[in-house]
Amino acid sequence: MVEALALRGPVPLSALRRVQLAADTLERLGLCSDAVEGHLAAGRLALAQDRTTEALQSLAAAERLARRATVLVRLRGRVAAALAAQAAGDTAAVLRHSRAGLADLGRHRAALPSMELRALASGHGAELGRLGLRAVLPTGSPARVLDWMDRTRSAALVTVDAPSTDGIATEMAALRSIQAELEQVRRDTGREPVELVARVAAAEHRIRRVSWTGEVSNQATGGRSQPAQLRAALGNQVLVMFGSLDGRLTAVVLEPRRTRLVSLGDTAGVQAQSEGDAAHLRLLGARDVDAPGNLKLAAPPLPVDPVELARLRALIGARPVWLASSTHPGEDAAI
Repeated sequence: MVEALALRGPVPLSALRRVQLAADTLERLGLCSDAVEGHLAAGRLALAQDRTTEALQSLAAAERLARRATVLVRLRGRVAAALAAQAAGDTAAVLRHSRAGLADLGRHRAALPSMELRALASGHGAELGRLGLRAVLPTGSPARVLDWMDRTRSAALVTVDAPSTDGIATEMAALRSIQAELEQVRRDTGREPVELVARVAAAEHRIRRVSWTGEVSNQATGGRSQPAQLRAALGNQVLVMFGSLDGRLTAVVLEPRRTRLVSLGDTAGVQAQSEGDAAHLRLLGARDVDAPGNLKLAAPPLPVDPVELARLRALIGARPVWLASSTHPGEDAAI
């Protein structure tokens, strides 16, 4: 709730102190998942208040507690570590934690027992993708930006292609069963039994070891498509991939012989000619989209000379009129 309020405006220091106290209390009680979420929230609030030292302490605590937890909690830990690296100006660390988190998500998302948990995991994956994209955009490398746009798109998927279960079908079934048992205990008692958390972590570790030796689909690992492969699949066609970050829209244009990075400007305060156009612009990430209609048609009539208008009408008479408006250089001669 405090994070939601922070999106609407400044949050008082007292709110940050309450979140920090709650996170410390949850950690002392052994509620790892809730403690990680609390430290992550405290870190976000501290960053919003430019209290970088406190933010780094809270984010470090979230990352530390999440290391041996379940996949959903580990993703929060990776988000915390990437945010801390971003605050410290360490681009390489941002990319390292973002890659690791997305790889973890790709291996285990399909095993999460409910759509709600998969949606939560995808939300954390999408944030890791955005953190990586924010780190590579300043490089101006179209290939790297395309790669992270693709990672972000894949991470945001709630449903995924069913991965191969060769050699791990039994372990996947056991993992789902243990996760369901852990969620039930959390709902009933508000606690996380250490033995159940350990069993989940052990099952995930066994699946991870087996998956390292097998083939993993491109989608499952975050969707890295190389420009050369895309060009081969596209032939002479052009691929345009859009990304929205920090209120600005960017496009990567993959052409047969080159790849370009194009900044399309701010996504706020966009006016469209129709509701259909407005809907498409929102899908691309535009905010505050209005559809006032065609401004030329909606504008009041332009001032005219009534005498000259009467003379022209008399010259035209009943003949049909064809108007060539908004012509470009050279088109008048063709007409």
